[in-house]
Amino acid sequence: MSPNYPDEYDILLDCEYRIVVAPGTSVDLTFVDFSMEGGSSCQNDYLELYDVVSGVPVLLGVYCGTDAPPDTTSTENELRLVFHSDSSVGDNGFLANYVTNS
Repeated sequence: MSPNYPDEYDILLDCEYRIVVAPGTSVDLTFVDFSMEGGSSCQNDYLELYDVVSGVPVLLGVYCGTDAPPDTTSTENELRLVFHSDSSVGDNGFLANYVTNS
């Protein structure tokens, strides 16, 4: 979840979340709630979603506004999320759940 969720997240944040499960398994990630400052190019507040393959983060997408990332399954055993907020508008942020898939 984003900082302060379900309350408004702070401005000027850069947070990284690493979801790592046992080798030989994968991560199933689902977003339950998603609300942040929008914009056509997601340049203000955004969430980047990465699939980490052989130790290398591969960008799956950049998300903002109320367009949550789709349900995602990692290729290997790690997903990475990078959350950024700028110096102006805050919002409720996001809440996600994950399970290990064997």
